[in-house]
Amino acid sequence: MRAPRLSYLCVLAAYLHLACSSAEPTPAVEPVLPAPYTEPGSRGFDASTSGDHASQAQFCDELERSAHIESMVSAPIVPNRSVGAIPLWDNAGQPSAVDSLVGLPSEGKHCNPTAESSQQMAWGPLGEVLVSFDPETRLLERIRVNHAYEGTLEGEVTHQGSPMAVRLRTGERVQLGTAELDEYTGSSTEAQRSQAWLNHRNLTAIYGMIRESFFADEALPAEFDCVAARRCDVLYANADESQPQASLVVFQDAGVTVGFGQEGHVTSITLVPTRRGVFELDGTLTTVSRGSLSPSFASATMPDCVLNLAAASTFAQFKQQCIGENSDDDPQLKRAAYRVYPQRDAVSVQFQGIHLGFESSNSNGSPYVDGQAPADTDRLFAWSTTRQLSAPLDVFVPASLAQDYRIRLQAHLRSALDNQASSAHPLAAFELVLPPQLASVAQPLGALYIDDPPTPTGNLLTMASDQVQAAFDALTATEQGQVARHALTDVALVQPFVDAVLAALTGQQSDDASAFKAFTTTDNGRWCVGHARVVQDGEPLRYTVQYNLLYNAVTAISIERGRNAIDGLFNAAQTAGLGEPTTALYDFRWSMPGQDVNPLALGNAGPTLLDTTSKADLLQVAFPIAGSAQYLQLWVPGTPLTERSGYNRQIGGDRYEFVPAHRLQLSGRDTSQSLYMVADGTIGRIEQQLYHGAPELCPGLAVAHGTHLREAITRWQATVDSQTYQECDLRFNYSSDGELVRSVASLANRIAISTTADKATGVAIWR
Repeated sequence: MRAPRLSYLCVLAAYLHLACSSAEPTPAVEPVLPAPYTEPGSRGFDASTSGDHASQAQFCDELERSAHIESMVSAPIVPNRSVGAIPLWDNAGQPSAVDSLVGLPSEGKHCNPTAESSQQMAWGPLGEVLVSFDPETRLLERIRVNHAYEGTLEGEVTHQGSPMAVRLRTGERVQLGTAELDEYTGSSTEAQRSQAWLNHRNLTAIYGMIRESFFADEALPAEFDCVAARRCDVLYANADESQPQASLVVFQDAGVTVGFGQEGHVTSITLVPTRRGVFELDGTLTTVSRGSLSPSFASATMPDCVLNLAAASTFAQFKQQCIGENSDDDPQLKRAAYRVYPQRDAVSVQFQGIHLGFESSNSNGSPYVDGQAPADTDRLFAWSTTRQLSAPLDVFVPASLAQDYRIRLQAHLRSALDNQASSAHPLAAFELVLPPQLASVAQPLGALYIDDPPTPTGNLLTMASDQVQAAFDALTATEQGQVARHALTDVALVQPFVDAVLAALTGQQSDDASAFKAFTTTDNGRWCVGHARVVQDGEPLRYTVQYNLLYNAVTAISIERGRNAIDGLFNAAQTAGLGEPTTALYDFRWSMPGQDVNPLALGNAGPTLLDTTSKADLLQVAFPIAGSAQYLQLWVPGTPLTERSGYNRQIGGDRYEFVPAHRLQLSGRDTSQSLYMVADGTIGRIEQQLYHGAPELCPGLAVAHGTHLREAITRWQATVDSQTYQECDLRFNYSSDGELVRSVASLANRIAISTTADKATGVAIWR
């Protein structure tokens, strides 16, 4: 019944993008293939799109390159500093720019990479050193070395009052003192396997070596367990941990990830820059205060630092209260990552465990360029946190969440039964047995652990899955046939828990009929992401909860308030159509053809391009405001049709035609759409993910976000005659390997519903 675990490389990719809401797989080291060239250097707002770049200069001949690579692959591994002789930070204390790495070795730089893509550079015939970087800012994000790397990660850890040497080298087993760790263990037996590389005491020794040798930390307490303290995470490649297998160990606050083969040899070591701020070392997270939604973080290490979304403090105030005097020169700010929002009207300032969103205070100012810091007057409107933050979250109370999960899981199982199931069906009366050991006080973000220290058998959701599986196995064949199997996958059983966390974060308001709530996953079913939008005092608040099944824990939450100018356009259209002010989320049906009041509806004249020259991938556009004669002038991400922009219109089973069109990406806080404007200036296609409302794929077949599309089509087909079904002209579009349904399109109605794991996730309409 359980979905298969990811492969080892997919596990690595999932970890490297843990806190990202739109994770994409990271290419493996072998092989690194050439890809379209990315122009070096930062691109300012006034930069125009350029043509193909000339080939790069070569700084080394073959002999020089061979000698230089030999020195690179034997360089020591220094956490938070360098690997392969490549520094993680530049002399100013900021992440290294990859273009500054390449040059003459006599000047302290490196020969041209052996292979290069738009996001990676690799040195060595086997890609021994792989540098990944942000393709927009060109700043280094991580360095990974593989099994052929010859340098070592070594140091000393205090063991029983005396220093003990610890040595890691790819292709070899870990050395602790004179012992070689050559024994495999699963998590349930690790304590009995003292020679195991995944034994918690041994992992704690490695962690202690890294912290003492490279971060100048004091020795760890004698009974410290880095896994129990969530400083170390063990990720197994397969669900059956009893079988020797590849695994990953993530040393969270050290910026080190170690890959192990099934026999204990180190297969890879990955270093990332650590960005921990002093203000986030200790504190409390509050989401509900006196019955009101009041998301805030109060630092205990910087007493004046309180990050309350309702207060909308400025970036200048944040620097003064949370960083301190001379904050502009503080290495904490230099090491933070600055991610510009898609609309380029806000910046996310990202530290180790908390990310802060500041929106522009000047609506008429120039859009932010990649890597730009917020202006001092920009105001806080969002924050997100990961499980790397040790602060307790006020509503993350295991005992309370478990009780709510039990109720929601029961309702989920009842909804999984078909019409043939009787009220006496065993799953209709399923009762999750809760253990008494769950904590009744607020905990940091993570899992609902029962034992101390935690083990996989002590994770409540793992236990719940086992109980449901046992109940299903006990059913008769007839009773099993009355259960929707997709409702019993791991990710489906996790969803009621994510729902419970959303309810706790929103003070139960996510359960209101007026709230918007949606759940998304990935094709492999190893993530469950819950989205909720509620309104307080006329202002929307958006919540996202990420549950990662590789960790079996909530790994990140984010909270955001307010709207931006794009939301104002959609809100005006909906208000004009309804004839009354509304705070409701934009219903996609207002984008359907025939909505004359909405200038952004399909087929209408829509916005006007003021300049068809793309500047930093932005277009200057004048948007008509529904219900008025006014226009709003904005810069939005997009591509003019003169740059071969457009969309493919499906006209048959596997037949498409290309339609040239300007592409505009409208990225609101509430609503984001892709608009395609054809040559006559009208809107020819609209696409939207995470949509609200239930557009009709066929007459009578309304599809809301999250609908299990196969089941919905089957039920609808059973209610209509064959002619009605044929007239809808449905086309099932599969992935390239033929395994997954990517979308279902009605050619008659010119609408397509995109799917992930068979559930509706997006909608597209075209002329």
